[in-house]
Amino acid sequence: MGNATCAFRGRRSWITNVDQAWESGGPGRQKITVIYTDPANHTICLRRDGDSEGFYENERPELNISKDGKPLSVKINPGKTHWTGFTIFRDGLIISDELVAERPMTLTAADGTVYKRAAA
Repeated sequence: MGNATCAFRGRRSWITNVDQAWESGGPGRQKITVIYTDPANHTICLRRDGDSEGFYENERPELNISKDGKPLSVKINPGKTHWTGFTIFRDGLIISDELVAERPMTLTAADGTVYKRAAA
């Protein structure tokens, strides 16, 4: 998630680059904010808000779908991804990690038909 540029206190933030594609986004940037610390229980909660462009890790540029019950091969043109997530660490281990990512995309069939999907 990047190296902190501040002490771990509530609502302190830093920006980090995401240099390569990962499971929920392409290369981009994210802002990490300390939501709370619990020294007695060795726990910290971080919020992650980020944006990226391009394909996700292991995402193929083509996809086989069905349209009206018929198979259809389409090329994927991913839009900008935005994510928000919360991660809780205890003694340096992740004990909870929840993230929601939104991304519009355009699918193009071999015959030139374009299908657009807005971000959810």
